[in-house]
Amino acid sequence: EEETDGIPTMEVEEDQGEEEVELSAPKDQPGGRPPNEVRERAGSAPPGQGPGNYVEPKLSFAKETLIKLLKLQPGRPYDPTLLGEDIRKITVFYGERGYPYVDVRRFESTEGGKVKLTLTIDEGTKARYGPIFIRGNFRTRESVIRSCLGFKKGDTFNRKYERDAETCLRNLEIFNTVNIDLPGLRHKLESLAVVIRLEERYDDWGEIEVGVGGSTDNLFFASLGYSWRNLFGLGHNIELKGEGGPELQRLNATYAIPRLFGSSFSFEVEGFVRNEATERLGDVFTA
Repeated sequence: EEETDGIPTMEVEEDQGEEEVELSAPKDQPGGRPPNEVRERAGSAPPGQGPGNYVEPKLSFAKETLIKLLKLQPGRPYDPTLLGEDIRKITVFYGERGYPYVDVRRFESTEGGKVKLTLTIDEGTKARYGPIFIRGNFRTRESVIRSCLGFKKGDTFNRKYERDAETCLRNLEIFNTVNIDLPGLRHKLESLAVVIRLEERYDDWGEIEVGVGGSTDNLFFASLGYSWRNLFGLGHNIELKGEGGPELQRLNATYAIPRLFGSSFSFEVEGFVRNEATERLGDVFTA
């Protein structure tokens, strides 16, 4: 290892088919910088092949990229409490790029007054999405549900896709419960079937509201309203409300689409008709 004015240098070492990137700094140096070493272990040499003629597979991502994820960087004091967070970051990084079974192990040692940190990464099997099964959508069309999925069969696994899909389905506000399950994760399968379980919130043909009352601008009135929160299973909302009395008659209509053409944009249009009898102007009609 080499140091220049107390600043650790980066070295790439190769030894018996194993490659490592190492950053080192004196343990007792003021503001000492922790050494970081990312080492790949993709398995032992096959029978009959020693380390001299066996080259271990490379990591799928550059080690410099992985080291940049760490908070334990040169220039910061060494803090072992950050190590757990750094391991979690690497796990999330791999989980969002097709490797849900990655295993990151830590090894710490002190050599010559320096702390040496080794992270051994076993990437595991790269996974892809398998068939997608949807359960519980008695009213909602399957196309509406699939429009919330950012993945399809054969796509590379990404934990972020599941979170985004669940958020999208909840934001439709037409389901009481949303659950996305990948049973194959428990068995570390390469092809992961997706099971989406839903509970419909509006398992009906709409709601009717009837009312009577009075107000200062309408001495007596009767109202009738109708709303359908999942129009024809499309996830659209329609609401109609009418009110009639001797002085005032009005009708309001609202149509809303939570996800316009499957995008993250919503669309809403509202219209109204109003007729009011006034003393000075007579009947005033607006629309």
